[in-house]
Order: sequence, then structure tokens, then C-alpha cells
Amino acid sequence: MALVDTNAGRLKETKERLQAERGLTGLTTSQTLDGAIAHHRERDDPIHLVCCAAGPAVNEEVIRRAEEFGLQGVYAEKPLTLSLKTADELAELEGQSRVKIQVNYLRNHCTTHRAILDYIRAGGLGELLFVRVLYKGGVLAVSPHVIAILNLLFGEKPRAVLAGVFSPLENSRAPTDPNIDAILQYLWQDRNINVMVTATGRGSVDFP
Repeated sequence: MALVDTNAGRLKETKERLQAERGLTGLTTSQTLDGAIAHHRERDDPIHLVCCAAGPAVNEEVIRRAEEFGLQGVYAEKPLTLSLKTADELAELEGQSRVKIQVNYLRNHCTTHRAILDYIRAGGLGELLFVRVLYKGGVLAVSPHVIAILNLLFGEKPRAVLAGVFSPLENSRAPTDPNIDAILQYLWQDRNINVMVTATGRGSVDFP
């Protein structure tokens, strides 16, 4: 297993913490992915899976170079990319290669979440007329979780975005990741259902 970070101090701190808290041994470190890949190839211990938690630009670079690196999979933090065009290109790359891409939507695979969705589909809450969901704030980093669950519930992406506005709550996770409120429209049992997605904010405003 290799840790990669351009910040040498953070790299050292993370390695020490993982060793102390989780008893992980044999961790290698590198300030570049190229260096980590090369080092493990020399050890005849190739890296097969890369977990990206450094933003959309890194996600894209790693996925585009995945076959060059000899990877079998890339686990990417959301947002995968900030461009729908780029997202389509990366999906096409996956389809043309043996490399599998997974974006961090773990809730979609949680048995509890799936049981709740099955309960709703079976009419456990009665007739579904309207849906409202809340997210803590950050349209790029946090709202995709609720959108992914909604897509799973309805079995497809929204048919339309009826409204979308900046939330009056400006206390998002970061200035570049604002709170957005929206009304989405999904198809449910041959009729349209409106879904209100609302940011609740993340506490007091404390931007640097």
C-alpha cells in the first residue's frame, strides 16, 4: 500500500497515524503517483487500485492514465469532474478499457438505505405525492449523495430541473462550493413527482 501527497509533512503525519491507529505496516510514501507506481513495480508489488481524494483534476488525470499505470480500478471522490463533457469522456474511457471506475456514493450500496427505498416503493409510506430532502451544504461535495439516492429510488435521473437558486444560507463547506436549493422532477409510476432539495448550511459562516 502506498500513500501519495505533495505535502511531505502531511504525508509523514498520515503514515504515522495509520500505523499507530490501525496497525498498518509496509506503507510506502511518495509525493507523486508516478513515483509510487514506479517504486512498487520495482518491488514486484504493483499497485492495482488508486483512491483519489484530491479533487476533480486529479480524478481526471489518474483515470486518463490508468492503463498506463497498469491499474485495475480507480476509486474517485466526488465530484468526479466539474464538466459533463469530461465525465462522458471518462465514462467512455472506462467502457473501452479493463479499468473500473467507482465514485464515492457508498450510501447507494448500504443495505439500510436500500431497505428504506424498497419500503417506499412498496407503498410503506402510502401514496408518494411530493419529496423533500435536506443536505448539509455544498452542492458539489455533499448534494450528490442525496441526488444519487433519489436517482436510485426513482430508477432514473431527473426529467427536469424546475428551479434552482443560491441558498440564502451562505455557510457552505467552501466559498467555491455554494449551497443551492432546487426543485427536481422525476417520473414515478407514470406520473411526475416534484422533489425539493434544500441546503441546511454548515453552522456559522467562517470563511478565511
